[in-house]
Amino acid sequence: MKIDRIKNSSKLGTDSTRLDIRRDIHVFVSYVQQRTMKRGHRDNGISKSDVRRLAKLLSDPQAEFNLKEDGHLRWLNIVDHLAHELGLVHYDTQGVYAGYTSREPSFPDNYIKFDEKAYDALVSMNVANQEKLLFETLLNGGQGCGSEFFSSTSGLGRLSRFRGRGCAVGVVPVLDFVAIRRFLFGLLARCPTGEWLSVASFVNYLKTNHRYFVIPKRPKVASKWDDEKCRYSNFRESKQYWGEEIEIKESDPDAFERVEGRYVEWFLEDIPNFLGYVDVAYGKTQRIKLFPPRGELTFKRTHSVVTLETVAARQSALQRTTRRAPTGSAPSVESASSSFGARERPSGEKVLAIGSDGLCKLTLTDSGLL
Repeated sequence: MKIDRIKNSSKLGTDSTRLDIRRDIHVFVSYVQQRTMKRGHRDNGISKSDVRRLAKLLSDPQAEFNLKEDGHLRWLNIVDHLAHELGLVHYDTQGVYAGYTSREPSFPDNYIKFDEKAYDALVSMNVANQEKLLFETLLNGGQGCGSEFFSSTSGLGRLSRFRGRGCAVGVVPVLDFVAIRRFLFGLLARCPTGEWLSVASFVNYLKTNHRYFVIPKRPKVASKWDDEKCRYSNFRESKQYWGEEIEIKESDPDAFERVEGRYVEWFLEDIPNFLGYVDVAYGKTQRIKLFPPRGELTFKRTHSVVTLETVAARQSALQRTTRRAPTGSAPSVESASSSFGARERPSGEKVLAIGSDGLCKLTLTDSGLL
């Protein structure tokens, strides 16, 4: 697989801040264990007092500033959601309708409950299985209208997406986004590490060799009416963000770049970037006349190694903290470090690395990725 390198990376807009989801999940769960946390009756959100405390504990260096500016913490919402998806905490997400005239659900007496059994099962896993659990949880999220086409599955994406109008019909509901992501992760494992790579070149490779990796040539849609529509009928552009929509026709010579090409950019800045498997950089938009913009991204595959010895020491410290911390006290940031794994790799230590099959089968190696 040949992908063009970016020779001059000095002008790329890289983001040096790497938020640590592995560490912050444990910080959040430890905090929940030690406090009685009741979620909002109307918005089902975490209380402002708990948000202020957690802002000082999480790895986001801009947390307190963002809280003052926006009144909420996007990163905390991501950590909270993922801890819930992993089954480490439980709370009602459906709500109840107070009466026949209620338009939105409410969440009375909705407390966050720490699941000790699930947490013990997590910290008793070896590092490879912990990472695989995290990977699989994210991989299986965001289907249909919640896919990368319309929103950031990790919650951190910066690029604009297609509008979601009509995404519940047509071809989108029948697409297998888990299989699509596995396929792309398999290709990422074949990319060189430590070099900035061209997304446009990657998209061209896919167009030439795997044209139907997202949308089958003849998708099995739910109805005859959907079957008569174009494969790209769910995806529309506009000259202004909220302007008149422009149909993308399958016969257009650049239709693949406008649909699948955009998907590849959104995929890369989502789960792979979120977990630190790739770094992404934002360049100048090449085509600014159509929304959502495209051609903004370049990427670099990282080593993504996990140090066993560091993890074991931190995991033991975390277990001591969660069992013995005084009731009502805030968890120690140092002792609540991630048992999912650290990024450091001292010389000579055994490490775990992501396998080459795209299925996150982590294998012991002496250095680097398989």
